[in-house]
Amino acid sequence: MAIIGINLEDIERCPQCTAARPTLEYKGHFFDSGLKSDVIPVWFCYRCTSCGDLVGAKAAFPRLNVQDGNFVSIYIRNNKVAAFEIIPSPDEVDEDLPDKPRRYLEQAINSLHAPDGAIMLAGSAVDAMLKLKNYTEGSVYVRIQQAVSDHVLTEGMSQWAHAVRLEANKPRHADIDEPHATRELAEQTINFAQALGDFLFVLPTRIEEGTKASREAAGDQDS
Repeated sequence: MAIIGINLEDIERCPQCTAARPTLEYKGHFFDSGLKSDVIPVWFCYRCTSCGDLVGAKAAFPRLNVQDGNFVSIYIRNNKVAAFEIIPSPDEVDEDLPDKPRRYLEQAINSLHAPDGAIMLAGSAVDAMLKLKNYTEGSVYVRIQQAVSDHVLTEGMSQWAHAVRLEANKPRHADIDEPHATRELAEQTINFAQALGDFLFVLPTRIEEGTKASREAAGDQDS
């Protein structure tokens, strides 16, 4: 969990530029003094020294103390406060995704500062997903089409899978016309790969867990 202080601590990567172990310097804070609750949320503003972009963090303070305008600044200089929200939220890969595609996607997210590499890693994540569904023979294109024929993928999902495949091929094969990707394209490609993982693995796991919990609850009521 991120710790609020003069620097925003315990952040593995900058949510803006993905720089590892970033220095996020405190630039100020604000709160709504009109709130009537006993605990008041306070927003903090930090600046990444690598990219210069701003990162927001949110924490809670007792109302009486916050009313003193100097209290928050003095407090964070001498104490550690846990942040319960970071803006923008650091990208995370769902834990219900199997290990191999999850690791590829985690590396892709952490490589957004190098978009070509991030896109190739997203492509590897899709490849790993197909293999976990026992599609191991032939090219990625052939395996995606076979998954559609077997109704493992819908046509819409196959379009996403092909989009990732095609973008990953450009830097992998040094495409003459478009050899390099932009950060925006890398983010989109990763989002497609994550959506595919949600469809193939995360959602079925959640449904299975929900169904099991419902059955257990029904069994308790019958007993």
